[in-house]
Amino acid sequence: MFTDPKFKPTPEQKLMALEHVLYEMEMFIYLKILNLGTTSLKHAGIVNNAIVEAYLLHARVLNDFFSKTPKKDDISCTHYCFKISEAVIAEEIENRFHKSLAHLTYSRLCFTGDTKAWIDSKIYPPLAYRIKAFSTRILLRPNLNPTLRSRFSNLNTLLTAY
Repeated sequence: MFTDPKFKPTPEQKLMALEHVLYEMEMFIYLKILNLGTTSLKHAGIVNNAIVEAYLLHARVLNDFFSKTPKKDDISCTHYCFKISEAVIAEEIENRFHKSLAHLTYSRLCFTGDTKAWIDSKIYPPLAYRIKAFSTRILLRPNLNPTLRSRFSNLNTLLTAY
């Protein structure tokens, strides 16, 4: 583990880490598509909840990737010459990630009725925009291996469709 607070990833580590960055992006997009296109799952409460929570978890990871200054061994968009954006996801959603998704808190009691549903219009569009811009930049890298190049290209195609 890389626990040194002054850790600086090497070019090789950054290239290897792209696999993990891409995984987060693919899961975010594919889970969105799965949740949109599978009406039979919408009635299978627990399965739908699992899909939504997985989607939100990947959204939270990507929000940090695009909007937080890296600490210790965090992978950040800045490692790929991509600027941090201060507000990728609205602060109210980020607070809800913290209070309703990642921790068991009494704040969950505040989300009832209409407020219980996650507001996807405040999650998907800003992250999809950043993912598209990031993946487009990554595709310009000459040292990107063919497998990653193909997957980033497929991701861009999906983002255009949704």
